[in-house]
Amino acid sequence: RGVDYTPDEIHLISVDPSADPELLEFLVTEFFPAVVYEQLARNPALPFSAMLCLIEHHTRAVLNNPAFKLQLAIRPDFLDSLPTATTVAIAGCSYTDPRFIRYLAARRNQAVRVRASAALNPSTPPDMLRDFVRHDWRVRAALALNPSMPIDLQSKLAQDPKNLVRFNLAGRHDLLEETVKILVSFTPSRVEGPLPYNPALSEVVRERIFAASGSPHSRATARLRGRYGRTHNRRH
Repeated sequence: RGVDYTPDEIHLISVDPSADPELLEFLVTEFFPAVVYEQLARNPALPFSAMLCLIEHHTRAVLNNPAFKLQLAIRPDFLDSLPTATTVAIAGCSYTDPRFIRYLAARRNQAVRVRASAALNPSTPPDMLRDFVRHDWRVRAALALNPSMPIDLQSKLAQDPKNLVRFNLAGRHDLLEETVKILVSFTPSRVEGPLPYNPALSEVVRERIFAASGSPHSRATARLRGRYGRTHNRRH
């Protein structure tokens, strides 16, 4: 059993490609420091089912596992055979080959969770990010958070009918002035929450947002909210 080994022995076993696969699989179910799981995820002797158990938190390591790479090379249907939770992790990993991201998430008939994961991935090809503007609202909401999103998409997302999409966009630190105007004029009361506190905004713009949201004394309101928030936190 894994508990019968010293930490040094566990380390040696986890990186040993000639180790007993059953032992490696057992180690996956034990509690070890993250580095051990990272080493196990890279070990080509690890059974594939155990590899999938590690891919969510150790995606890069599994993608670099020679056994995983071999499956990608010899099985044309390999990516299609993977569970959705696995393809979500792959599509969202910044180290994933862009060709695989495109294969898993470019089409609108593919799982929303996978497409949303790709929409949030800074390594997703720019043309895919542009196309995601026409996908499900959950994909658009993820896109609004992507730091690599083409900046010209801001105006489209600022007019999105879904509140969460605009809410996510309002928190970006690279908002264009035109984007702020659209967010405020579209439905000011709904974007008022995240937008006025965005550090990318000037104080003048911040005051205009408070005014547009119906606050007659914007500075006083902001101070009151901050004071109430601190008091509220102390009481709870």
